[in-house]
Amino acid sequence: MPFNELSELFRSKVSEFAHTDLVQVHFSQTAWALGIGLFIVSMLALKLLFSRNRNARAHSGHPLPPAFREGALVKALRMLPKCIVAAGALFCLLALAKPFLPKAEKLE
Repeated sequence: MPFNELSELFRSKVSEFAHTDLVQVHFSQTAWALGIGLFIVSMLALKLLFSRNRNARAHSGHPLPPAFREGALVKALRMLPKCIVAAGALFCLLALAKPFLPKAEKLE
């Protein structure tokens, strides 16, 4: 399959998705997905509340000069993998809820 056909296929599928009315999407098992989501959030909260950061030493007595502190760009780049994992977990929870369209028609 040549690249032009592949890119046209991709564009058409993206266009179809963009024109889909997402209000019509229903979920058959929302309780299951909400339960798993609450379990994941509660485990994360327990870990954050009751575990300590083993790599940090509070009150070491040595303040870092501003030249050696992380900038905003470095902090954002370090946060990027966490955001990707969170988005993946959200998509998995949405898939667990079993979404379906009650009636799908293609309008041209």
